[in-house]
Amino acid sequence: MTIKLPFSSSISSMSDPSVVSWNANALRVTLFNIEPIPLDRLLFKQIFGTEPDIRELRSKETAFREIGSFRDTQASVSASPVRVDVTLQCAPPPQSPTAPDEMPSIDFAFGPYFDYADIFGEIVGDWIQNWDIPTNRIAYSGTLFAHAPTADEAYDILRQQVKLLKISPHMGDLIYRANLPVTTTLVKGGYLNRILTWSANRVSVVMGFQPKLSSNLYDEHMARMDFDLSSPLEDTDVLDSNRLGAIWSRMVDLVAENVRVGEVE
Repeated sequence: MTIKLPFSSSISSMSDPSVVSWNANALRVTLFNIEPIPLDRLLFKQIFGTEPDIRELRSKETAFREIGSFRDTQASVSASPVRVDVTLQCAPPPQSPTAPDEMPSIDFAFGPYFDYADIFGEIVGDWIQNWDIPTNRIAYSGTLFAHAPTADEAYDILRQQVKLLKISPHMGDLIYRANLPVTTTLVKGGYLNRILTWSANRVSVVMGFQPKLSSNLYDEHMARMDFDLSSPLEDTDVLDSNRLGAIWSRMVDLVAENVRVGEVE
């Protein structure tokens, strides 16, 4: 079995040792549309510039999904009468092993956040500028991991990143979630939701079913950050493409701030 982890250390190789190397597991933008999207709208090609590998159409539900490749990730576009999701996530392993004694690789992250967020922000921004379906909300969400050699070091990362919670070096099973709204003039409600969820994860890969005969092939500790930025739920006014683009750009900047310095009051 191959374990593919594109990160080797939680601390960036940059000159500042306090910078944590966050790696992306998933990135997603969601537009909440007021009218259904035409079923013949080829969104995947509009956004990523290539034809999807799969296109699933559900005419009765006025919904469709398109799946393809983008760089080293699996990209997808899912559309329904009330929302459209554009997602980058780890590419799935091959359906069958390449050799009888070889298992598929396991990907927990597809690369450093900024390597993908910059291009994702650009292509989504270009697409939004030409968006013509009435839309009243937008959200940007994702899951990031930072490698840690031990559980204590995973909590060290959280202690460094989380400013409003006192974290003990011997904590366990921590999940901390907070919404720290950001004021803005871009939406009628005057703020953007900025929800961050912090946790420490352990991933173990074991070969075999009987405890005495099983072998632990892999044991990994990670700090985890989930982000979810969105315009206010109570805002019902239609956002034109220029306003959507400006909100998207602001959300990308806010997440970049969290990735660089952690929680921000």
